[in-house]
Amino acid sequence: MTSEPVTQGLHLARWTCTSGSNVQSRGAVVVESAGHRWEASAEGNGPVDALFRAVDRSLRDVLTGHPQLLAYDVHA
Repeated sequence: MTSEPVTQGLHLARWTCTSGSNVQSRGAVVVESAGHRWEASAEGNGPVDALFRAVDRSLRDVLTGHPQLLAYDVHA
């Protein structure tokens, strides 16, 4: 019997972020894959950085290395 790696098909199930001119940005995420769930929150230098740090923190025990942000788009 073989099993797939837990990291196959990671899905960002939920995210939230707070940011403002006089506060530290904070992001929280829930990442899911194959019936597993990882949750984390983090502060960052802006909302995107905070969310990305939260993703990195949530998966630190699962992945070797760090995820890379390959694309970033803003849509109105």
